[in-house]
Amino acid sequence: MIWCKMNRCIFNGNGKSLEDLVLAAQEGVFVNVDSEFDLNNIVEASRISGKQVNVLLRINPDVDPQVWLKFTLNFSIMSNIIGLGY
Repeated sequence: MIWCKMNRCIFNGNGKSLEDLVLAAQEGVFVNVDSEFDLNNIVEASRISGKQVNVLLRINPDVDPQVWLKFTLNFSIMSNIIGLGY
């Protein structure tokens, strides 16, 4: 097991349960907001725990992949699955 300060950890991934988000809020863990659904659950977790939740926003920029060739994701598909539209 790896030991570290919880306020230096990031909780990432889709499908975060409300129970896990409440625990993250109680421990001061940063939480990635991957969707509006996540955001609603994070707000509820904050209410339940009585603590503010440290969040990081995942934003899908509206960038044409031809502008920067390192972008290889199909944003027209991905923006509906993960991240918040820009």
